[in-house]
Amino acid sequence: TYEISIVPFPDNKYINFYLKDVSNILKHENELINLNSRLSAILENMQVGVLSESHDRKVIMANQLFCDIFGIPVGPDQLEGADCKEAAKNTAHLFKNNVDFISNIEKIIKSEKPVYGEKLELKDGRILERDFIPVIENGKMNGFIWRYEDVTEIVNHKESLRKVEDKYSRIIENLDFGLIEVDQNETIIKAYPAFCKLVGYTEDELLGRNAREILAFEEDLEVIEEQLSQRSKGDSGVYEVRIKCKSGDVKWMIISGAPIFNDSGDVIGSLGIHIDITDRINLQKELIQAKDQALQSVSLKEAFMANMSHEIRTPLHAMNGMLELIMETELDEEQSLYIQAIRASSINLLSLINDILDFSKIESGELALESIPACISSIVEETCQILSPFASQNKVKMTLFIDPQIPQNVLTDPLRLRQILFNLSSNAI
Repeated sequence: TYEISIVPFPDNKYINFYLKDVSNILKHENELINLNSRLSAILENMQVGVLSESHDRKVIMANQLFCDIFGIPVGPDQLEGADCKEAAKNTAHLFKNNVDFISNIEKIIKSEKPVYGEKLELKDGRILERDFIPVIENGKMNGFIWRYEDVTEIVNHKESLRKVEDKYSRIIENLDFGLIEVDQNETIIKAYPAFCKLVGYTEDELLGRNAREILAFEEDLEVIEEQLSQRSKGDSGVYEVRIKCKSGDVKWMIISGAPIFNDSGDVIGSLGIHIDITDRINLQKELIQAKDQALQSVSLKEAFMANMSHEIRTPLHAMNGMLELIMETELDEEQSLYIQAIRASSINLLSLINDILDFSKIESGELALESIPACISSIVEETCQILSPFASQNKVKMTLFIDPQIPQNVLTDPLRLRQILFNLSSNAI
């Protein structure tokens, strides 16, 4: 491609033609045009507002999103060459701190240093993030680029997450459960206040240390190994172990262990919830000891009762023997009646003493009733004979009537039947 220049002589008789090869110049111009088109396309498709200024604060270029963010009524092409100082003053009213907005721009430009992630709050509730990028040529700032991004949703989402985290952190910290987090190597990465209080260590004293080495007993390592194996598989579990406190005290804990996962679903550690059950364990030991003492006391009581009943039974046997001898002597009717009553009472008393020997059977509910032939009339008559003197003393008249239809001989426990009749009658008297 050639460029032709025509230069006529003054007398117009001759004309000079000059030819110049401009192929390379046109090629570079086309490349610049294409580059500018690509840059414009990139700017328009960027999800951030971009403004490029010259060193004398004139607009070189901007994109549509920049205009939209600040509500500029014209397109970015019409902003080229505009005074940025005046534009900043016109948009300052949009910001909560409009005075600092202008002064901060001047400070940033004067510093000639990049600024990233500066947050700006607008009166309508939006939050912008601003970057300042100086353009340096030959060691001097020849211009700069501003990048504005609306990060309102991101900031609000982060703030919501922060509030939720604060809420649950306060809940966890106020729980009376000792929470601790460890990694796959059992290194403590987080110890909550209740746990620190439980074991007597500060969080700084626990962080980075191996939980097993500082807290566990060797006798419990097998249980701990089994639980850690479950955690590595992603399973939870509950178990009881002892832990060593900083003071040297030993505490029993119920530990509820759960795996901690990363975003990819891999197990990266464990969370342990510790509940102090030392008082419960001590109470169980005391109850076992009290039970042993009670059993020992019952055993001593039974031995004492057995010995006493043996001692009492000896004179009763002698008494019954003497009564039988007296009954073999000549007695009048009244004396014979009294001796029979005494003998019946003695037999009852001896039976009661035998019951004391069966005290352990009574307590266990294993005392069996007899079922032997007995004469009901004789049992009733003996009861009346024994109680007649007691009734006379209390001025009570006793009469005996036995229905003829009642059978004389029945299968019963005569001793128990006699005791029942005796108790009912004596209570009635």
